[in-house]
Amino acid sequence: MIVVAGGTEPAFDLIFYEHENPAFTVNLDWVIVEVGSSASGPWYQVFYWGDDIVDANTNIGQLGYGSSGEPDNQPIPFADLYGGNSSGVAIDLDAVVPAGSYQWVRITAPLGGANDAAEVDAVDALP
Repeated sequence: MIVVAGGTEPAFDLIFYEHENPAFTVNLDWVIVEVGSSASGPWYQVFYWGDDIVDANTNIGQLGYGSSGEPDNQPIPFADLYGGNSSGVAIDLDAVVPAGSYQWVRITAPLGGANDAAEVDAVDALP
């Protein structure tokens, strides 16, 4: 469960791991990550790769990924991902959701682009 106090606490709360391919790189698929306080929501979008809007609440958005578009299968090296040695996109929930507790994650692959499935390796909540 992720507890969001609200405000501008800058720490990352959730890591979305894309499948590694090729080695030490991900080809980030179009994907939407949402969190909810129950299985029926309400749902809050915390990451959307593919809408051509920079996700400033993520480690890759803070590095400038998405500023010139968000293509499907965007190559991103591990060096630019969570910890500098993983396939993870770190997400700060405080910046985009109301205060509360979130224990549900919903992942959607939008249509379009290469029309390939989102390759999710894992999702991890940070303490």
